[in-house]
Amino acid sequence: MAKYPTQLLPFWKGDGVQQIADASNPDAGPLDGAEFATVSRGSGVLKTTLTAIGTWVLGTFLAFTQTGVGAIARTILAKLFDLPVTPQDFGAVGDGSNDDTAAIRAAIATGKSVYFPKPNSFYRITDEIGPKFAGQILFTNCRLRGMIRNTTNDKPLAYFGDPTVSNGATPQAGMRGLTFFGNAATTRGIVLSTVNENGSAWTDASKDCSLHDVAVDFVGNGWALECYSWCNDIRNFTSYEGNKRGAIFAVDANQNNVSGLYVTGCAEQSLQVGAHPTSTRVSRGNSFRGVVVQQSGGADGVVVIADADNTTITGLYSESNNVKGAPRAVFVKDTARGTVINGVSHLSGGAVVIKNEGLGTSVDGVVSSNITGAIVENAGVGTLNLGTVEWMAGVTPSGVKFSDSSVGGRATFLDNIYSGLWTPTVTALTNVDAVTAFECQYSRVGNVITFSGQVNIDPTATGLTEIGMSLPVASNLIATRQAAGTYSSNSSTIKDGGAIYGDSTNKRLTFRHVAGSTSNLSFFFSGSYLVRT
Repeated sequence: MAKYPTQLLPFWKGDGVQQIADASNPDAGPLDGAEFATVSRGSGVLKTTLTAIGTWVLGTFLAFTQTGVGAIARTILAKLFDLPVTPQDFGAVGDGSNDDTAAIRAAIATGKSVYFPKPNSFYRITDEIGPKFAGQILFTNCRLRGMIRNTTNDKPLAYFGDPTVSNGATPQAGMRGLTFFGNAATTRGIVLSTVNENGSAWTDASKDCSLHDVAVDFVGNGWALECYSWCNDIRNFTSYEGNKRGAIFAVDANQNNVSGLYVTGCAEQSLQVGAHPTSTRVSRGNSFRGVVVQQSGGADGVVVIADADNTTITGLYSESNNVKGAPRAVFVKDTARGTVINGVSHLSGGAVVIKNEGLGTSVDGVVSSNITGAIVENAGVGTLNLGTVEWMAGVTPSGVKFSDSSVGGRATFLDNIYSGLWTPTVTALTNVDAVTAFECQYSRVGNVITFSGQVNIDPTATGLTEIGMSLPVASNLIATRQAAGTYSSNSSTIKDGGAIYGDSTNKRLTFRHVAGSTSNLSFFFSGSYLVRT
């Protein structure tokens, strides 16, 4: 086949009579705009120039200039080579029937980023298809569940790097929006591997990688996500259903940043930090924000932290994790140190929400529905700093907020610690002409309020005198003994003073003393009361 056209189509007048001899490309070379044909039409001679055609062809197919200062002309072919490849470039079908593994791997083997167009059904694979080059990105512009599926065997779904070759790590590689289905036999979902993972002679790890908006389901015999390397950025990772386990961060999993982890329906634990069955290495500094674990199991708990230092979980939602036999939502084991859990919302039953045996654990901001045991339990050799723990609104507790069975009772429960100022409302009750309150102060530790301040009382006569005073923090007092305090005058001559106790009818404080004179005296008071909801 000739590389360039050597014959030009004849011109047809339109009446069925050809009026032009076959025109030719005179030099048989590339079109350059100088070609013409002499056309006989009627009695005149028409010369048809092809300059415009040649200019358009040259300008469109041989030259491309990007907009912007300094742009240079390039061929369109060169420009096309800049673009990501697709599995379809190598024969992928995406019909859910044909095996697309070879085509996807061929696309990955180019070393370029690989774009997955939305398939007609799904991409069927029979082996893993993770990135194989440093910095390589596999991505799509849709988030269709089960877009890539292995319905056949137990092979991993995606492996960052190539464990079969030396130096097969893929630092800075990533995935965007890809979603996978395994099957009941699948042993591994997505794997971010470390040095010498699987015994390969790697000198580096698949580290500093990114995993954004990725979902993995139906890894029926393993973890949906395994992270054994460091400094990875994982955002909005989802495991909806059918997984044996959710996500594990262990071995060399250090300083990983996870923002948005939604794991539900696992037969065993949803999240595990540390405690890999074949490694005693300690994982350090992993941070999790916006974690949802629900309707999952686990012999120790739905979230397990062990062999790990300085793990941080901020914003944990736990729901119905007792339905598959998990004894607790979170278990911090005795090989964990410096764990911080802040902001936990627990819904739907169970015996314990958080059990701690770790050293230097901090827990704060826990709100739970009804459970049969303790919302937070400290045990073993655990040391715990515990902040606010509350029941959900409307719950009638059958358990307790906190229990400590640790050796030596090494837990500090700092529930509801704050302080403030208030000017109380005072009411003259008995034998009082006038009563004046001043700005007073209070502090709260757990469910106990301590208060102090000044009030001036002007008795009508000598004898029994009573006033009422509002509370700085509302309390449903049901007995006089739930508030107690004393007050006395600062007079150098009149030594009046009395007792403070609870008013269960009006939910306030009562001050009572026997006035020794009718003088308007300043009284200074202090006391405490129980906060009841």
